[in-house]
Amino acid sequence: MIRITYVLVVLGTLVVQAFGFDLIPFRKGDLWGYADPFGSVVFPPEYKFAGVFRDGIARVQTKEGHGFIAMNGRAFFASDLESARDFSDGMAAVKIKGTGKWGFLNQAFSIAIPPAYQEVGDFSENVAPAELNGKWGVIDKQGKVLVPFQYDEIKPCRENALAVCSAGKWGFIRPSGELLLDFQYQKASSFSEGAAAVSPDEESYVYIDSKGNQVVPGEYQRAGMFHDGVAAIRKNGAFGAIDRTGREIIPAVYAYISDFSDGLAVCSVNSRFGYLNTRGELIIPLSYAEASPFENGIARVWERIKVIETSINGSRVVQEIPVGGGYIDLKNKKFYDCD
Repeated sequence: MIRITYVLVVLGTLVVQAFGFDLIPFRKGDLWGYADPFGSVVFPPEYKFAGVFRDGIARVQTKEGHGFIAMNGRAFFASDLESARDFSDGMAAVKIKGTGKWGFLNQAFSIAIPPAYQEVGDFSENVAPAELNGKWGVIDKQGKVLVPFQYDEIKPCRENALAVCSAGKWGFIRPSGELLLDFQYQKASSFSEGAAAVSPDEESYVYIDSKGNQVVPGEYQRAGMFHDGVAAIRKNGAFGAIDRTGREIIPAVYAYISDFSDGLAVCSVNSRFGYLNTRGELIIPLSYAEASPFENGIARVWERIKVIETSINGSRVVQEIPVGGGYIDLKNKKFYDCD
């Protein structure tokens, strides 16, 4: 049985009620806490890991194990949690020790869906992919099976459609299981702003609508999801960005461009990372060793790469791991102390 402990944190509750903003994870040495957007500490650094607030709840980890803290001051820690993921659409996937199975926790910190699945995806639009006996299906928030466990892979629901794989081919279904587009693609992304990137031949991508019609001119080596009318693409070995007409609004000269979020995208040149806006302007300089996309006004960045050499079965193995850093805001304000 999962053991539940609630803790009321008055200071965090008062700050949130007074100003109505999300708290930001910050790093002090090897420990993490939470600060307000002005840099004032709300939750002191005492966590091994502190995640971003989603749905008003953040995933944290202490030496005792995994847990969650809420913006209203509640906290949940359970010694039976082997692993946990961030909240999405009001639900968080949790893996229970001794079962090897995944279930879901709701925002009341109760097990809403008992651990029964080998793997699960995030909830989105009130449904989530789940794997049972090596096959994937779709469940709702009550654990009801909406789509039988018959697919090889399923991506989270977007715009009332799920990309699903069967016998090596991708197609699309509705959350009810109704077939939307037949299994004819080598690869497929989720829908975003009415378009999904699909690959007919594993060599190129095109954008289609929910009827299977190509809606953006051109073929690309890689094709990201549209956000605010802009999508990152790769052509001739380099990344750029296009609008829904296929017009190249950011030249394909970058080593990497992520999907846009909060109006910015991660970009990379010569193994250094920064952020572009949808006009192609470099808003945050190429000053980081690694960077993740923005979410709710903050992004995780790393200051440097640490090289670790190990030996496995007599063979030399070199790993490059990003270290240091922490979170930044949209103005590149840092919420961490460098190592």
